[in-house]
Amino acid sequence: MRRQDIQPLDELEAYCIATRDRWKELVSNEPADSPSRFPHGYYEMGFALVGAEPVNSFGEVERRLNVARMIKLSGWAPFLNLNSLREWMPYPHNGFVEAWVGRPSLTGGRPTDPLTCDFWRVSRDGKLYTIRGYFEDSPRSYQNNPGRLFSLTSSILRIGEGLLFASRFAETFGEVDQIAIYCRFTGLKERGLTNMYRDQFMPGIFFCSHTDEVTVKAHITQQQVRDNLAEIIHTLMSPLYEHFVSSNLKFDLKLDLVRAELERMQNNPC
Repeated sequence: MRRQDIQPLDELEAYCIATRDRWKELVSNEPADSPSRFPHGYYEMGFALVGAEPVNSFGEVERRLNVARMIKLSGWAPFLNLNSLREWMPYPHNGFVEAWVGRPSLTGGRPTDPLTCDFWRVSRDGKLYTIRGYFEDSPRSYQNNPGRLFSLTSSILRIGEGLLFASRFAETFGEVDQIAIYCRFTGLKERGLTNMYRDQFMPGIFFCSHTDEVTVKAHITQQQVRDNLAEIIHTLMSPLYEHFVSSNLKFDLKLDLVRAELERMQNNPC
């Protein structure tokens, strides 16, 4: 890593830690087993638009986020703006724009699915953070085995989608060329690697994680996102998948698989 890359990554990690603390504050009054607290684990994504000039208002942050939201690649995209309930809509807080989709409604409804309990926060100088539960732990998953599985493809798609969102957001700032990335995965210990979209993942081989959490980081340019997205995601995510082992064999994430999944997502948006 080049020396000039260190500071943006350190600043982004500090931002993510502080924002995670804000999320912990919000969920502190929820029951320990509430889906909004992601009791089986979660993943978080942070992005920083290096060199972005701060905007003047919360409204301008939300306007630029809406530009990035114009392209939807999945049914539950990152940095959602939901207006079906007032409690879920974005709002300003202590100099940031944030939203907590896992907030219980004033009518008494409570969250039932960790997949749809996002919290996100965005700064006026282009730092983004979001936290979400795993699809594998959702009641919507046909496997119905929370805390035990880790999807081979879901995380590739979600991190890829998040990076593309950050790239579109960066375009609204004009001169931003570089993006810092911070991703952290928790609740991995004793999860088995699987493919949620096929009947069988790899006959005769079971890859399991004995590590509870993994953090990956990167520092890339906008041009790399446009030209080499699959290579970026492959490089970023390979250290995560290496924690899934079978005997002494580490799982080897193939670039061709990453490329195929990202192409499928981009060519068949929701």
